[in-house]
Amino acid sequence: MENDITLKVDGEGRIFFWDNLKILLIILVVVGHSVDFYTSISLMMRNIYIFIYTFHMPLFIFVSGYFSKRVVEGKHLSIEKVFSFLILYLLMKFCFFILTKYMFGNSEVDFKFLVEDSVPWYLLAMSVWFCFTYILKDIKPMFVIVFSVLIGIMVGYYKLVSVKDLFSLSRILVFFPYFIAGYYFKQNNLIKILKCSWLKWVSLISITALFIIILLYGQELYSFRGFLTGRNSYSSLDRPLLGGFYRLMFYGLSTIISLAIIYITPKGKLFITKFGNRTLQVYFIHHLVLSTYHHYRLNNYIIRMFPNNWKIIYLLLAVGLALVLSLKIFEYPFTKIINIKFKKMLKV
Repeated sequence: MENDITLKVDGEGRIFFWDNLKILLIILVVVGHSVDFYTSISLMMRNIYIFIYTFHMPLFIFVSGYFSKRVVEGKHLSIEKVFSFLILYLLMKFCFFILTKYMFGNSEVDFKFLVEDSVPWYLLAMSVWFCFTYILKDIKPMFVIVFSVLIGIMVGYYKLVSVKDLFSLSRILVFFPYFIAGYYFKQNNLIKILKCSWLKWVSLISITALFIIILLYGQELYSFRGFLTGRNSYSSLDRPLLGGFYRLMFYGLSTIISLAIIYITPKGKLFITKFGNRTLQVYFIHHLVLSTYHHYRLNNYIIRMFPNNWKIIYLLLAVGLALVLSLKIFEYPFTKIINIKFKKMLKV
């Protein structure tokens, strides 16, 4: 009976829990990118940024790994999915290029296929992670996870990996442990977590403690933001020797907070549950909207109208943007791209 409560499904067999978690995480992605426009001038925005980035991308990537099973399991890797994400990556880069160079008038911008320092990196990473996982899937999980964590730590000592964001290699390697852990994660593991009563207190204590620590020491903690993005070498973060220790510490922290978020995520159907099936379109579109919004300084109108409350209104707009972009009307092109049958096109 308890299993039925924790893993309720809709008429199509979709588990409400996963859709609730996915929509929560994509909202945090949008909010995280939104507050980053003001982290240079607002301590509140810096605190929110640190809190969100402590766990949202690790958990988002973990969920991506969990749902990668249908792509990498079996005798052959699903080449269609690998190429679909590569196409989305190139398309997103092209959209940013057109927006920045021709709409924003930045003539110095060039289209660099192999270099990515912004939002499209995740789409490229998905293709790479699919391939990595397919190669490693038959090796003992603990060995792969430990090895991937060690690689994620060691890559920070290699300066050239992060200098020009070539292939987004640093972030791909740093975040891969979460993806592969998600791949190995089974439904019965989820049931055990959701049934574990003591996690209630661990969740409450860990999230509350993180919140309080950030409130008290947010200014100091913000100097560690480079460890949360996975882009930077330790020397560029002024921690050339102890960088590996800090990265290991953040691996542990993100795991604890992610576990707490999994536990407290609603298990039943909510009014936003249906949006959890359409997070890819939100990821693709939202930063294009945010970039346009801030290029034309539209938020200045809100600041002038609500000088004391504009930050709250701005955050609510970010949440609203995530929900609006989750509507079915934006789904069509992404469904078509994800479902392209490359083998048929190439007659393989």
